Amino acid sequence: MRILLLNWRDIKNPSAGGAEINTYETLRHLAKTHEVWQFSSAFPGCKKEERYDGINVIRRGNFLTVYFWAFWEYFRRFRGKVDIVVDECNTLPFFTPMYVKGKKIFFIHQMAREFWDLEVAFPFSKIGKMLEPFFIRMYRKTKTITVTESFKKELEEMGFFDVGVVLSGSSIKPLEKMPPKQKEPLVVFLGRLKRAKKPDDALAAMKKIHEKIPSMQGIIMGEGYLREEIGKNAPEYVQVLGKVAQQRKVEILKSASLLLVPGVREGWGLVVIEANSFGTPCVGYGIDGLRDSIVDGKTGVLVECNPDAMADAAVKMLQDGKRRRELGENCLEWSRNFSWEKSAKGFQKIIEAPF
Repeated sequence: MRILLLNWRDIKNPSAGGAEINTYETLRHLAKTHEVWQFSSAFPGCKKEERYDGINVIRRGNFLTVYFWAFWEYFRRFRGKVDIVVDECNTLPFFTPMYVKGKKIFFIHQMAREFWDLEVAFPFSKIGKMLEPFFIRMYRKTKTITVTESFKKELEEMGFFDVGVVLSGSSIKPLEKMPPKQKEPLVVFLGRLKRAKKPDDALAAMKKIHEKIPSMQGIIMGEGYLREEIGKNAPEYVQVLGKVAQQRKVEILKSASLLLVPGVREGWGLVVIEANSFGTPCVGYGIDGLRDSIVDGKTGVLVECNPDAMADAAVKMLQDGKRRRELGENCLEWSRNFSWEKSAKGFQKIIEAPF
């Protein structure tokens, strides 16, 4: 089967996040048995076309014009030459129902909603937020894949009737048993340093935790346009590391007491399962995505969306070693449910099924 996936970014894009990791891992596995093409936006210093891990990648345009380029390149290179088109929506879809007549899949992690106000300039933010429900409904009759049961239900309420759920995987193999944790409490944030991820809330929560537990240390990992601001506001007991190498990230998550996961909305929350793989529970906001990846009261705690509530829950967890270890054991068990191989097989089963 020849598969064409349209996505605004590929895994090599400096702005790639959890959705792009999901896409890459899925395509990498599909490429073992299928011919796979990905069309995405270009970025400074990139190759216009390349092949890696079995994936043929074409890059054109920027984060806005990529949608027009996809339309052009589909007619120029792919119409009648691929068996299925996967239209992946990250903020904007590729509007394939308007020009792809053959088999297609709509792949969506979440709706943007609050992201428009936080990450897109006015007036485009208002226009996008107003129009989003209309262009998402364009796909109601298209076979759809999403990553959580809660968002599947939301899509069905919008009139979608053929929605499959493929849970995200994890690149980290869960530990067999609980690792020794750092003696002094270590509280970690891992994610893009941008408004939608609310790293400033994580920092505020760390400061409040430190008031109750002065021995606490904090680490903030991740790149983004808020890094300088976060760095300036971080006290001496909080390290702002930026992007770290995989091995260093593993060491930190392994020794961490807990992970803070604020934000306005998540598709799933890959960092949650990564932390769980080392027996590290999470305190997260009760938002879409995290309500699926964090099992409230079992692998962590979901709280109201403010730093005070996050700090209060974290302090209770840090002061109860027995409870924290119990949560950690649950985390290890929960994280064993997720692998990219299992995720890719679920995706493949849906695209190979009769339409």
